[in-house]
Amino acid sequence: MNIGIIGAGSIGSTLARKLVQAGHSVKIANSRGPETLGEVAAKTGAAPVALADAVKGVQVVLNEEHSEFRWTSLATAIGMVPFEVSALF
Repeated sequence: MNIGIIGAGSIGSTLARKLVQAGHSVKIANSRGPETLGEVAAKTGAAPVALADAVKGVQVVLNEEHSEFRWTSLATAIGMVPFEVSALF
């Protein structure tokens, strides 16, 4: 399955690592841009992408990031299944 993850914190990184280990193709994005995700990509095996690209060509979008990005509307509009996976502390 092709999966997009928005947010590269502890939840997003852990999900990316586990999903890649399970054989899924995973893209990961954050609000700071793919150039900041080198370490996360190396640890998880996920492909770092721009925020808008995280929802392209995937069947599921997981969101960990608390941002102004209206990912649920975008994901729903283009036929994705959005999941909010953030933990509020």
